[in-house]
Amino acid sequence: MKGNDMKTSSVLPQSSPTMNDASDNAQTAYLGGASIARDRMAREAPLDAEALAAFVESDIVVVPGCYDHVERVLQALEVPYQTIQSGSLDQIDLRPEQLLVVNCPGTLTPAEIIQVRDFVAAGGTLFSTDWALRNVIEPAFPGRIEYNDRSTADDVVG
Repeated sequence: MKGNDMKTSSVLPQSSPTMNDASDNAQTAYLGGASIARDRMAREAPLDAEALAAFVESDIVVVPGCYDHVERVLQALEVPYQTIQSGSLDQIDLRPEQLLVVNCPGTLTPAEIIQVRDFVAAGGTLFSTDWALRNVIEPAFPGRIEYNDRSTADDVVG
């Protein structure tokens, strides 16, 4: 979610998990996909490649989860980020130019839910994964988007 464009869906940075924490197959996929993405971006969208290379750790804040791991994709792309544990997010100031990534299951405190809502209202960008919809998006933005109580298949879309 970006600012008013809501149509769809520890305080110090901690050391990020290594790619070795992912399964070997997932690691291979992340690294292969990152290589393809970087090569293609360099050819077809060089300004985007420059922008990606300009990211600094404080530009992206990741709240880790136990199911999804967007940070592993960021690592494969060599994009710096900082990790903030759930329960500590409300102890930092989020800035509108940042990207906040909330991984599944997205368990945040009520104060952090309010912080996320205010962050997006101020122009910040929120990226969440599946269960964060129910645990973060619905309570932060009531009536905007809702979980339909149907499960999704374990398919790869592409």
